[in-house]
Amino acid sequence: MGRLEEAVTFGKRALDIRRVTGGQDDPKVAISLNNLALIELAGGEFAAAEVRIQEALAIGEKTMPDHPTLAAFLINLSEARQGQNDTLGAEPLLRRAVSILEKSLPGSPRLADALTALAAVFITNDKLSGAETLLSRAAVIREQTFGVDSEQASRTRHHLSQVLRLRNRSTEAAKLERTAFR
Repeated sequence: MGRLEEAVTFGKRALDIRRVTGGQDDPKVAISLNNLALIELAGGEFAAAEVRIQEALAIGEKTMPDHPTLAAFLINLSEARQGQNDTLGAEPLLRRAVSILEKSLPGSPRLADALTALAAVFITNDKLSGAETLLSRAAVIREQTFGVDSEQASRTRHHLSQVLRLRNRSTEAAKLERTAFR
């Protein structure tokens, strides 16, 4: 048995225990479903992961609406959709995750991650102006959180410079690239 299969087995066992001890609508059941889906995502089982995350999301909507955990479920569901080449279906999920995190964890690295994920979907869907705005916001958050010279901020500025190049703004991109990895 491979490591992923073993992880799935343990994940299913944990889920069964959560269902017995907490009931079907327990937030811990939703978290166990999401954790199991993460294993499936890692194994490229996007459709199976989507089903589990949908169930986790249904529980989360009832028990923890507008909570950062719900945003995590949405982000993971968007990853499952993207793994099935559904970037248009991923976009509203990421928009909602960003909205939740803007209210619950403004200025946090988790918000920056969600903004970056949404920017990636925008790039795929040729919405470069929106991607630029999102990456600019993510860069500011990462600079404030980790420092201007941090790897996280530098990587975000690098991605932003790539978007600027796609938008035929090479001079701005070159200037930003000089600051990306100091």
